[in-house]
Amino acid sequence: MKIHSSIKKQLGYPPRIADKVIVKNWKERISGLCKPCWELKYCPFGPLVEDFPLFPPTKKEAKEHNEYLKECLKTKKLGNEKKLDKAREKWFKEETKNFNLRNYPDSIPKVFLDASCKVFGHICPASR
Repeated sequence: MKIHSSIKKQLGYPPRIADKVIVKNWKERISGLCKPCWELKYCPFGPLVEDFPLFPPTKKEAKEHNEYLKECLKTKKLGNEKKLDKAREKWFKEETKNFNLRNYPDSIPKVFLDASCKVFGHICPASR
C-alpha cells in the first residue's frame, strides 16, 4: 500500500518513514480503539474537532474542485449564482495558478479512514 506524502503529514509521520511501518503503527494505535462517539452518539470533543486535521482531497476531488474554481472565474459567479467578489476572485486565481495534481493522493487507504470522524471527516482525536 503506497501512502501519499500528504497523508503522512496529516497523520504526523515523517515523510521518509516506510509505508509498511506507518500501517503497522496505525493498526496498533487503532486496534483497541473505541471512539467515544460510538457509545455516546455525539462527539464529546465538540468544537475541538475543528482543530484536528482532515485528510487531503483525492486527485479526483482536487481536480473537480479546481475545475469548479476555473468555472467561477470564467463566469464571474459562484455555484449558487452569487457574483464572484474581488477577494474570492483573487484567491481562486492564486489557487488555480498553483494547482498541482501531484500534491494529492489517488485515494486514502481504508485503514486510515476507519478511524476518521464519520460526521465531520476529521482525523479523530481518539485515534491519535
